[in-house]
Amino acid sequence: MITMLYDFLSEKKLKYIFVLSCLLIFSLLVCNVSFADREIQELHNVFDKFLVGFEVNTFYRADSSPYYGARFGEKEDKNSAYGEIFSRLSLTAKKDLGWTNLEAKVSPVFMFTAGQDVYGVYKDEGDVDLDQGYLKFGHLFKKPIDVTVGMQDIQIEKQFIIGIGRTQDAALWLVLHQSWPFGVKVDCDFGKFKAAAFWARAENYLLQTFEGTDDVEATGVNLHFNFTKNFFVYSGFYAKLDDTKPGTTGYFGQSLPENDTRVWDIGFDFTLGGLHLEGEGAYQWGDVQLSPHADTLDRDAFGGYISGKYTFPVKFSPYIQVDYIYFRGDDDLNDDDVEEYDPMFWGFPGWNRWVIGELVGETQLPNTNKKDLVIEIGCSPVETMVLHGMYIKHWLDEEYFAPLISGLGSTPLSSDDWADEFDLYLDWQINDYLFVHVGGGYVSPNDAAEEVYGDDEDALFIQTWLRFVF
Repeated sequence: MITMLYDFLSEKKLKYIFVLSCLLIFSLLVCNVSFADREIQELHNVFDKFLVGFEVNTFYRADSSPYYGARFGEKEDKNSAYGEIFSRLSLTAKKDLGWTNLEAKVSPVFMFTAGQDVYGVYKDEGDVDLDQGYLKFGHLFKKPIDVTVGMQDIQIEKQFIIGIGRTQDAALWLVLHQSWPFGVKVDCDFGKFKAAAFWARAENYLLQTFEGTDDVEATGVNLHFNFTKNFFVYSGFYAKLDDTKPGTTGYFGQSLPENDTRVWDIGFDFTLGGLHLEGEGAYQWGDVQLSPHADTLDRDAFGGYISGKYTFPVKFSPYIQVDYIYFRGDDDLNDDDVEEYDPMFWGFPGWNRWVIGELVGETQLPNTNKKDLVIEIGCSPVETMVLHGMYIKHWLDEEYFAPLISGLGSTPLSSDDWADEFDLYLDWQINDYLFVHVGGGYVSPNDAAEEVYGDDEDALFIQTWLRFVF
């Protein structure tokens, strides 16, 4: 496998990404400038503040047998090597109008995938888009209320339900273009008690049914209460409003269902010394119609997670963390109930949140009909560095593959044991403007994955990510 990965690194079109990355690191390490959003002083007679920010991300990844020996995308072999670039320019103007603190922001982005990505989706493809374009009316009428209108990020609590509002059209691993194309969000801050309500329209929605459609909206309200600075709870009601016509052709040529999902969730976060506990549970109901003339099915689903972490009070801050994540599957695919969990609009606040497993979660199992046990250990050799390794046990909740509601059909299996995954990451915030990530992993397929892909080769990957921000 190591020989295969070495061959990947020799591909000519990917060498340029490494050269660019090395030049970027060298130029920044010898530079003494302090970077942040830069204020344009000359515009003070128009705005109170005018800020300019810029970031560029480069990513490279090589995989050996990511689908355990099966071919994918347009690949002529079973391996993968590709690179990505994501850059973003941010222009922000602020003005105190007396009755509100007005903020206006515009942020275009550039994305590019070099080579065939491991998902089998993008190959030598780029895109330019708008990531932010909103007006924010802060402290409206001198009350602790903010109203934001336009293209914006809407990320609620731990982003287990609400996070990503679109699927970007290139650079899928660098999932940094997460905004909702249009939305209205109201935030209220009354000290210990906070509330948020929103409505927003999604774009190119792929997180559940791979439809690639714009006919999906979301709305909801979240309530948050801080009992102390180390303990808070939250609860919310959310709805996915799907205007997709049943039978419409989806991203992969499948027949799409219409999914109107309602969800109520509750979560908590508690810290005591080096102990950190958190968890969240979500119950879903709603209507599912698989085709224009089919009967409407009733959703009855559940998902949730529980997490515990202990950081030892010694040098290098070593820690151990255990997570269990569950997304219900359907125990009877032929009845009138759809018991599969709807992934809704989950976000990506960190590793295993909510892409669970850097290979299996990225490429194979969506957030439905699965359960995962994550055991993670780590430490900080220096204050701004985290070195962590994790073992992830992947199961299916029920013994079938591919969600019924995806329109792709389902394959019955003889086992729910999917794979064992081992990942090792180094994350280092070198200074205020440069972040470096290096990671690698190994995955051993078990009976369920071997049945689906028809082979049992072990998978291996390595990756690196550089982020420069000023």
